[in-house]
Amino acid sequence: MFRVALASVLGNKIRLALTALAIVLGVAFVAGSFVLTDSIDRAFTGLLERPLAEAAAAPFGYLPSAGTSWFVTLVLQLVVAFPALEWLQRRLGVVATLVLGAAATVACHLAMIPLIGAIKSCILDTADGPGFYYFWIFWPADLWLVFAGMALAGALRLPRKLVVAAAAVFVAGALVHARVVEDPFVRTGLQRILDVPLAVVLLAALPAVGRLPSLAAALAWLGRWSWGLYLAHILVHEVVHAFGYFPEEEGLAVRSAYFAVLLGSAVVIAVVSERARDAATAAATR
Repeated sequence: MFRVALASVLGNKIRLALTALAIVLGVAFVAGSFVLTDSIDRAFTGLLERPLAEAAAAPFGYLPSAGTSWFVTLVLQLVVAFPALEWLQRRLGVVATLVLGAAATVACHLAMIPLIGAIKSCILDTADGPGFYYFWIFWPADLWLVFAGMALAGALRLPRKLVVAAAAVFVAGALVHARVVEDPFVRTGLQRILDVPLAVVLLAALPAVGRLPSLAAALAWLGRWSWGLYLAHILVHEVVHAFGYFPEEEGLAVRSAYFAVLLGSAVVIAVVSERARDAATAAATR
């Protein structure tokens, strides 16, 4: 087996070089993000001392403890590593890579604190604090989502048995999450796992949307403005936090109402932005 694997690697030198390059660039992006984060933190120290100022900067990705680079770092790593991951899925098969991705995601969440400690030790970070930033940019924790997304992307029609099984897994997992699991790291990992069966169910329901024109138009609008809605809800969320209130830590009823508030306020901001853009475009073409 070792000889076969070695012959395969040596027989595809370009692929080997690209995989090595992906690893090197991924590490470089992580290291660069640390430098960028430190620089941005210093630059914003004097500007972002007040909570409302921090809330205003939040939609642009700024977090007081992480700067602006965490999501950029994660995305760049996944983009660089994608060719190697796509090759691995073709080589091992969908089932094997799904098992591998699920195992990696679960293991990373269960060992979140030791993992963060190991990363901090490797980069000689002696600062106080848990360092959750390092976990956010640790892309192996998202392997389950990446491999599942790659598998679903090529599926034009999902088998009925798969959809039924995904729905059952999601319902069972949601009940376990709500009533059984108390450990916050286990809860977070379970949420990440349940994202995939929920996506399967939603994808299976998409053909029905075509029979409801009003719903299809609303969903199309939400799709066009998804990034704007994301930024707008962060702004509202951080303003609420600036006043010392954390609704997401309350009971289910309060969290549900808060979700409606975030979505509604984000839609209002997006609609106002869309109309302002249209007005500016019309004025420019006169």
